[in-house]
Amino acid sequence: MKAALASRHMGRVIRAYRHHPFHGRSLSQDVVGTWMGITQVQVSRIEGGPPIVHLDRLIHWARTLRIPQGHLWFMLPEQAALHHGAASTHPGFVDLGHMAELSVPALHTALSQAIPASVDRVTPRPNHEDLEQRILNAWSARSRTCSHRPLLVLVGGFAGSGKTEFGRFLSGVTGWAHLDKDALTRPLVERLLVSLDGDPNDRQTQLYLRQVRPVEYRCFLSATFNNLDNGVSTILTAPFLQEMPDSSWLQRLGSRCATREIDVAVIWIDTDTESMYTYLQTRDAARVTWKLNHWDDYLESIDLDLRPHCPYFVVDNRHNAALDLADQAQRLAGLVSHHR
Repeated sequence: MKAALASRHMGRVIRAYRHHPFHGRSLSQDVVGTWMGITQVQVSRIEGGPPIVHLDRLIHWARTLRIPQGHLWFMLPEQAALHHGAASTHPGFVDLGHMAELSVPALHTALSQAIPASVDRVTPRPNHEDLEQRILNAWSARSRTCSHRPLLVLVGGFAGSGKTEFGRFLSGVTGWAHLDKDALTRPLVERLLVSLDGDPNDRQTQLYLRQVRPVEYRCFLSATFNNLDNGVSTILTAPFLQEMPDSSWLQRLGSRCATREIDVAVIWIDTDTESMYTYLQTRDAARVTWKLNHWDDYLESIDLDLRPHCPYFVVDNRHNAALDLADQAQRLAGLVSHHR
C-alpha cells in the first residue's frame, strides 16, 4: 500500500486495498465503489487507467477507504523518494542553517507525537487530523511552485497614497504574504516614543526620525527576511521615503537579496495631494492629525517629485485614475511574474 501511494496511482491503491489481508477476503469493485461514492465501472477504469496526480482527489478517496492517516504522507514526492531508497533532494526543504533539515517525514513524526489537548472538559480538543491535512495540502502546493525564487515587493509612497490598500489587493491576487509597517510596528513605536518622553503619535520630529524610525524599519525588514529565507514571497507596504531615493540603501538591499537568491520588485504609488488629503481624513488615525492640521507645512516638508532611485513600477491612485487599485494589482502581478 505504501508503494502504491508513493506512486500516486489510484488504480494501484485500489488493487492493494481490495486484496489487503486486513479484510480477510478480497473486496469486489462494487463494494469499493460504494465506499468511494463512484460506480463499479468507474472503479474499473481507475484500476486500469493512468496515475491520478491531483493530491486533493487522492487524499479524498484514500480517506473514503479509511486508509491510515500516516500512510497518506507517502503520496508526497519527497517521502516517495525515501520509500524507494533514494536520497531526497526536494527543493522545498526548509533550510534551518546548522539545524537538521525539516522534511515531511520529520514533520509527520512530530505531528504524530503531538497529543491534542483541551483546556478543560467543556472546551473541545483541537482537530489533529484537520491540521495534518492542511499541512499536507500546503506542502503539496509549495512543491509545485518551489522552483521560483522568492520575491520581495517594496510598495512605497507618501502618506495617504493608498500603499496598504494596494498591498492587500496584490496579496489577495498572488497569495504572497503582506506585511504593513504600521500594523507590525505601531504599538512598539508608540511605547518607545512614550519611554523617550515623546508623543506616541509623533512621526515628524527629530526624536522619531533619528531615534525611533531606524529601529522601526530594522525590525520591519528583519521580520520580512524571516519570510523570505523560508521561500515565502513577501509584500512590504511602508512610505520608504528615505530608502527608495537612496541608491546606496537600495544597493545594499539588492546585494543582501542576491546572496539569498531573492528577487526584488519596487512599486511606487503615485497620487495627487487632494487624494492624499481625502484618504488621510477617512483614516481617522491620531498619528496623521498633525499632517491634517498642518497640511501646507507638511507638503513643504516633502518632495512631491521624489521617486525610487532604481527600476520600478508605477501605480496611479489619483481620483481620476483609469483603473482602480484592484485591477492594477492584478495587472502588476502578471507583469512581475513575467519579468522574474
